[in-house]
Amino acid sequence: MNKVLEQDNGSILFHCFAGKDRTGIAAALLLTILNVDRTAIMNDYLQTNIQRQEANKHFLQEVKTDDANSEKTKALKKVLGVDQAYLQKSFEAIENRYNNIDNYLVNILQFGNAKQEKLREMLLESGKAVLA
Repeated sequence: MNKVLEQDNGSILFHCFAGKDRTGIAAALLLTILNVDRTAIMNDYLQTNIQRQEANKHFLQEVKTDDANSEKTKALKKVLGVDQAYLQKSFEAIENRYNNIDNYLVNILQFGNAKQEKLREMLLESGKAVLA
């Protein structure tokens, strides 16, 4: 999140292979700081399944599993996709261990109120996110 603050124009591209682990959680935390509704955050997270559908299909064809119902194929599909439970469990783990997301941001990630406010100023325009 500090990298976002370092940008002159407030934009940054970050991604990973499937978007569910580090980058998925980072995006969810950024959206939380921007006061985006948890349902909208979840919908954004699940959008990965739609956006990666074609790429995942090609990847599965490249690894040439003989049986579409094989354990290997099922495991690969699980690794390639996102599930609501992944993000939900991440939020629950943070809230259980640190009492709430804000404590986690401030005390663990060292992303305090001043940084959060600066992020909001950079990425929000008239109360609406300018994230793409």
